[in-house]
Amino acid sequence: MSTPRRLGVRAQLALLLALVVLPSLGVVGYLIQTQRTAAIEDAQQNARLLASHAESTLDALVSQMRRLLGTLAYVPAIRSGSAPECSALLARVLEKTREFGNFGFLAPDGEMQCSGLPYPPGMNFSDRDYFKEVVGTREFTVSGYLIGRLMHAPVIVFAHPVLDDEGKALIGVLYASLPLAWISHQFESALMPPGSVMELYDPSGLLLARYPHDDTVGRTRPESRVFQSILRNRATGTTVLEGADGVKRLYAFNSLLTKTANLGAYIAVGLPADAAFAKVHRVTLRSIIVFSGAVALVLLLGWWGTDFLFARPLGELVAATKRLSLGDLGTRAPDAFEIKEFSELGRAFNQMAGALEERHRELEDYIRRLDRLNRVRAILSGISSALLRIKDKQTLLEEVCRIAVDQGRLRLAWVGLLDESRSWLVFAAHAGIGRECFAGLRIPMDPAANAERGPARQAVLTNGPVVWDRIQDDPLHEDWRERAELLGYRSAVALPIRIDDRIVGALSLYSEENGFFNEDEIRVLLDLAADTGLGLSHIEKGERIEQLVYYDQLTGLANPSLVEDRIDQAIARARFSGRHVAAVVLDVRGLKHINDLFGRRAGDEALRAVAESLKPVVREGDTVGRLAGDDFVLGLVDMARPSDVTQILREILDAVPSSVEIEGERISINVRMGVAIYPSDGQTATDLVRNASLALDSAAGQETEPFVLYSSSANAVAHENFVIVRDLRQAIAKGELFLEYQPVVQLSNRSIVGVEALLRWQNPSLGMVPPDRFVPLAEDSGLIHDIGAWVIAEACRQGALWQRAAKSFSVAVNISPMQLRRAGFAQSVMEIIARQWAGEGGACLVIEITESAVMENIDLAITELGRLKNAGLSVSIDDFGTGYSSLSRLRSLPIDSLKIDRSFVRDLETDSSAVAVANGIIALAHSLGLRVIAEGIETEGQLAILRQHGCDAGQ
Repeated sequence: MSTPRRLGVRAQLALLLALVVLPSLGVVGYLIQTQRTAAIEDAQQNARLLASHAESTLDALVSQMRRLLGTLAYVPAIRSGSAPECSALLARVLEKTREFGNFGFLAPDGEMQCSGLPYPPGMNFSDRDYFKEVVGTREFTVSGYLIGRLMHAPVIVFAHPVLDDEGKALIGVLYASLPLAWISHQFESALMPPGSVMELYDPSGLLLARYPHDDTVGRTRPESRVFQSILRNRATGTTVLEGADGVKRLYAFNSLLTKTANLGAYIAVGLPADAAFAKVHRVTLRSIIVFSGAVALVLLLGWWGTDFLFARPLGELVAATKRLSLGDLGTRAPDAFEIKEFSELGRAFNQMAGALEERHRELEDYIRRLDRLNRVRAILSGISSALLRIKDKQTLLEEVCRIAVDQGRLRLAWVGLLDESRSWLVFAAHAGIGRECFAGLRIPMDPAANAERGPARQAVLTNGPVVWDRIQDDPLHEDWRERAELLGYRSAVALPIRIDDRIVGALSLYSEENGFFNEDEIRVLLDLAADTGLGLSHIEKGERIEQLVYYDQLTGLANPSLVEDRIDQAIARARFSGRHVAAVVLDVRGLKHINDLFGRRAGDEALRAVAESLKPVVREGDTVGRLAGDDFVLGLVDMARPSDVTQILREILDAVPSSVEIEGERISINVRMGVAIYPSDGQTATDLVRNASLALDSAAGQETEPFVLYSSSANAVAHENFVIVRDLRQAIAKGELFLEYQPVVQLSNRSIVGVEALLRWQNPSLGMVPPDRFVPLAEDSGLIHDIGAWVIAEACRQGALWQRAAKSFSVAVNISPMQLRRAGFAQSVMEIIARQWAGEGGACLVIEITESAVMENIDLAITELGRLKNAGLSVSIDDFGTGYSSLSRLRSLPIDSLKIDRSFVRDLETDSSAVAVANGIIALAHSLGLRVIAEGIETEGQLAILRQHGCDAGQ
């Protein structure tokens, strides 16, 4: 039996050497391969970063251009068709958007209408795909890559339709061209080694952009080795190629696809091979030296030192290398070994890992800075667009805050404005998280006040930006720091807002990142605050002009011109939609009496009170304005049926107060409305307002309905009312008015105890005009005061004659509510009596006024009627039972008698309830010591019933 042959010392040493060297060489190879892979991944990462940056920037430009072109499409200079004005505007836009090559406007047939750049006449773009797509879809579009006809260079074109005011007919196509050299400028900002090359191809092999730029840009190069490698690698991968300049480079490829436009391209990044693999070579050389020394040392130390001096440190280094290769850039290897070379290898490894970590940190910091700056620029871009379209101050401030939070991805944005006294900074608008911290906020602006030194207050006081880089480290206001930490606020900036060199407030922005607001961001944000102030300035000036031109200065309502303009706009829309539009002329009765009693200032206050009641009740889109005097006009739009106006008018009637308080007294007012509806009552706003006024005039004297619709007869009725008022002005002078006297009979013995003077008018052309036809018109026109004074004087004259003829009985005259409300009424009556009934044994005049007139302003009635009562006159309440008197106030009235309304007397023989009412009135009057007179007795049966229940007299 043979024994196994043992290895000799040399063989064992050789085996030991093999066992030691082979793993070591494997580690070296692994490190070299790791470095090579890292270099290739760096190249690929650069390509991906550049592609991502180009994509995001291009997407942002697409969104920006959609908004910008959409805004420009409504600018009158473009829509007017004036080439000089249009070209001038586009040239200014081009000057402010330096990255763009041109802005132009094409007619519907593709003919160039105007351009930001000079262009030869007759240029036509109807063959361009983007033009065809916009004409076909009427939507914003982005072209593929093409050669611009004016610039003769690769461009991308953004195109937007310009439609007419109805949004149907195409006026033209507005476009903007973006030179692809812009992408080359994006390449220049990348941090790459000297000798690096970057190229951008479209799918056909057209070289769209190159850095550094040369004359091959704009040429189709499908034979290019770089492009062929892109196709072989399916747009993603790496390769090593020798360029035309003899430099060998490591190329990495990536595709570029935008989200907002159908654009595709390939990006290739070429790094010099020496630079790309320099670290690999250095690590390789150092590793060979270190491991060679380690092997020699192991051979000298022998078996016992192998594990202690070699295997353990190598295992630690390998483990660290694996962690590093898995992406743990914080991995570090031990650098203190008994073998110096292993220590150096550990330090070299750590240097390599540190360099990778630093490079990765720098790249992340660069991307973060770039992202932050792009976010801030996106805010500025969004707000620039908002300035063009927003005309309301509150809406603008809210949009500024919203854009700052959404586009800038900030935690909070809020605006504070100085109040009129400039003593307080008051919360005005907000967007983001934490509104509860600022809603209702009022910050004192007195520099001596003991107030929190927040950034907004400091920005206003110092007239400059104020930054908090780390809110959590602020030594002041411990409670605020805790709340800020809870809401995720880490840093903040406040920027003063100025209007015409006048500070009006501050814009405050809060970020969840420490130190977010550095110098670059603040420079852009100062432009943001300046733009916000500029927008507020334009809005303020526009509001002042609009207020003066279009609004009534007393009530703040729209003036007739603005109301008619809005009605005309609603009519233009209604012609296409089939909807209905109404004009309503609203007359507030009672305001003239307030002027008579309390003066013009009190009347103005009453007008404002009515105006304030009308504002909240109209629907969104409707318009309420002041027409003239005590008349208002309303434009009611977008109604499906003419009958819809009835419900709206009911709501308006409910909103208008039935009385207003003036100097401690409540004065009754009531509303009458005339209505005209498109299309049946007129085709223009002027027609509708005029016809609504005619409808209102035609209803004079009719109290059955508070609003009257225009009809074909309204013109005739309004004309008749005009003639009646015109002739009524001369009726007294011409002797056309006269009085008839209806006797008042004592029912117990049927003797005449008095008469009631009844006004009559005999007009030469109209004949006998009924009182209920002309008296309401006299009240509306104010003629009732002169006519009423004439009636009192004539009744006194006739009463004096009867008295001289030994016929001593009372003469009753009816008083209009307007007469009673006029200042000095009682005094004027007594002066008339003194002139007409002087020396005739005392006037037996009875003043009759309706129950409803007394209840309009009972305090005024008590005062004025009390003066007449004290002067020896009698006072009677006419039409009692129809005015809903308060019994508690009735007994305080200075009256002598009540008149039962004829409506109760008429039904005495047929309606038991009428008998009950008449009996109740008689019993009530007698309990108060008042006489009762029944009006309109026509039959013996009515007379018998009244006598049975104790009625004193009748007519």
